[in-house]
Amino acid sequence: MIWLKWSWRDLRSRWVQVAAIAIVIAFGTGLFSGLRSMNVWRALSNDASYAAANTFDLRVSLGEGSFAERGAMLDALADLGIPAGSVAEERLILPTQVSIEAPADTPEDGAILVPGRIIGVDVSGGGPHVNSLHAQTGRLLAASDAGQDVAMLEHNFAKFYDLPDQGPMTLSGGASIEYVGQALAPEYFFIVTPEGGILAQANFAAVFTSIETAQRLTSMDGSRTGVAAGGGAGGLVNDLVIRLSDDARGGPAEDALFDGLNGRFAEMGGSVTRRLDDPSIHLMIEDVEGDRQFNTVLAIAIFGGAVFAAFNLTSRLVDVQRREIGVAMALGVPAFKVALRPMLFSAQVALLGVVFGVLMGIGVAAALGSVLSEFLPLPAWRTPFQPGVFAAAAAVGFAAPFIATALPIWRGVRVNPIDAIRTGHLANREGGLSWTLARMRIPGGALWQIPFRNVARAPRRTLLTALAIGAVVAVMVTVMGMLDSFIDAIDGIGAETAGASPDRVEIALDTVYLRESPVVQSVLNEAGTTDVEALLRLGGLMSRGDEAFGAFIQFMDFDSPIWRPRIVEGSLDASAPGVVLAWKAAEDLDVGIGDTVTLTHPAAGEGGFGLRSSDLSVVGIHAHPMRVGVYVDCSHCEALGVGGAVNYIQARPAAGESVDALKKRLFGLPGVASVQKATASSDLVKEQFQQYTGILNFILLIVLVLALLIAYNTANINMDERRREHATMFAYGLPPRVVMGMAMVESAALGLIATLVGLVAGYGLLQWVVSVLMPNTFPELGIRIVFEPLTLALVVVMGVAAVAIAPVLTVRRLRNMDVPSTLRVME
Repeated sequence: MIWLKWSWRDLRSRWVQVAAIAIVIAFGTGLFSGLRSMNVWRALSNDASYAAANTFDLRVSLGEGSFAERGAMLDALADLGIPAGSVAEERLILPTQVSIEAPADTPEDGAILVPGRIIGVDVSGGGPHVNSLHAQTGRLLAASDAGQDVAMLEHNFAKFYDLPDQGPMTLSGGASIEYVGQALAPEYFFIVTPEGGILAQANFAAVFTSIETAQRLTSMDGSRTGVAAGGGAGGLVNDLVIRLSDDARGGPAEDALFDGLNGRFAEMGGSVTRRLDDPSIHLMIEDVEGDRQFNTVLAIAIFGGAVFAAFNLTSRLVDVQRREIGVAMALGVPAFKVALRPMLFSAQVALLGVVFGVLMGIGVAAALGSVLSEFLPLPAWRTPFQPGVFAAAAAVGFAAPFIATALPIWRGVRVNPIDAIRTGHLANREGGLSWTLARMRIPGGALWQIPFRNVARAPRRTLLTALAIGAVVAVMVTVMGMLDSFIDAIDGIGAETAGASPDRVEIALDTVYLRESPVVQSVLNEAGTTDVEALLRLGGLMSRGDEAFGAFIQFMDFDSPIWRPRIVEGSLDASAPGVVLAWKAAEDLDVGIGDTVTLTHPAAGEGGFGLRSSDLSVVGIHAHPMRVGVYVDCSHCEALGVGGAVNYIQARPAAGESVDALKKRLFGLPGVASVQKATASSDLVKEQFQQYTGILNFILLIVLVLALLIAYNTANINMDERRREHATMFAYGLPPRVVMGMAMVESAALGLIATLVGLVAGYGLLQWVVSVLMPNTFPELGIRIVFEPLTLALVVVMGVAAVAIAPVLTVRRLRNMDVPSTLRVME
């Protein structure tokens, strides 16, 4: 009981330092536990959400302009043999334009007009049974809605514009329809457009309706195509989704069916994909793994900094008691009893840190979970408490002070008691690396050499302090460098998309037409446009050897007066068939100018488009950060099997015509699926990215507070250790401002060392994030490391200036020092 009371007295006498150490441990364990918990929650929530939505395992998408009569794709699947217990459904998916009146209390003015997709699904028997819809608000579609003018609106789009649960909207061609709810669907948990746009909910609206309604609205019920409706079982479809039974999923049965579907639908230009081939699902799944690795590294860095800080600060508190340990040894107290008091002291500090850490971890996890669920709505969020994560962090956080205490105690009990008791000029105050400064001339005289000698004579303390603060600075460098690099990539997307004609509009047609068709000619002859160009955009595959990825191929005029890709290597050479790739695509395929790549693309054939593989030379590399953009000069369209085909038109507004007026003018033309300003998507991505940075900014704030805490506690213990030195200086007439200045110089030197350590470690960590993590999480986006000068200045300010200012917080104690009492020592 005496030892407990004594350790409790130590705790009370140093309560400021004890509280700071406990909070440092709490920050480390809390943030580590919170980040690790968030990783587990993401994985659990993804699994639960995709399971609840009956997400497809295999999907067959017919090529651009290709359709099948309803039931034909299911018949082909039945011929191949579908595993027992599996479910398959046909769909009709076509581009459209969505016009919705903006709510009165939102900044939007008038109608919201964005491109989107109309997705016709089978609502019979409570369907769709594959890729089910989840009603976030409003109601689901029912069997009675088949053929009716009702739909569901994708929730992320509706949430962005704060739209009501239900209301009217207008689709391409002027068709009016009522949406009765907001839906979450597995292909749109994270919005990725077919063109590769990410965070696109502000400029992309998916509309879910019955397949009968979709056929009627897009004239795919036979009214335009000549295919008989057949009593509700006819019309056209172009998509098939299959959910396999648990036994067949991921095994030989799935592989066999995948190969069979590829062979069956190849002649129709159909592509067969697995679940993870879907851009949105791939991003969601890989993002969890990428976030897990990134958050783990951040958590370990922050936790490591906190452990180093706790280790250093606790050991220094014990060092301060060196004379008391010597006195106890001189009085004959056994070594284990000498060690008991500081060990009890450390136990109480560690216990406080762990208790605070668990509470902070719960709070951090709740805050991060709230930000994440707001940014990424899912049908099923799973956020169970993670006892194992918290227990592991608490165990390390509790053990660190003990290890920190054991080392100085071990040193203390091994020296002669008289050596431990000596003070003042009798004590050996030199050592370490202080000899390196013996011949160095520092401006300001002998007094200003003292701070640097203090740093050099205790290299162990300096190293531990530098590692503690440096780990925190490394996290700052990584997070801020990530933000700079992402923003640079997004700015690059905007600049390359705008080109020389940022005011141009892109007009997407609902399917592929011949250039001479009335639909195309009506758009080309529209009075509100000028410099009109008819082009072709098709989805395809770019490959070389074993490396392959999806591409968005644009057949265009390389001499276009409206827009051309900006070339960074090679040229827009149209003399022979060739492709222009993005720099990210060239890096991934490991190709340069003159190398040959394989372009798999739709080509005209009997009954629609089929797939063709063409070996083409790389003639140019363009600057757009997204790798999906591939350009081919339209003079070679005939040779590639797409001669005369058009599904996309770009134009400038005529003089006096605004983009909004042109969008409204073209909205009602037949065959026009969407009209938007070319830069609309890139303009909104940056705004959306600000939501993504919320979690990073939250982490950055916690890290900054942790750095300040470590700096303050280091300064506090420094002032405590050197109180006799400071009292001596005061006795010789030095004013407090000089002593404080010396303390600030010492802290600044420590901060500079820590900042240099943090910059090197942080840059290495940032390099790993950009070169290893990001290609797995965002494979389509090319990111290069960018570190803005302002960011570097902020890191230096936070790493050096914040540490240098920390001693100022102890100025009151310095001014109120009782000099005679501090100098008095009982021998």
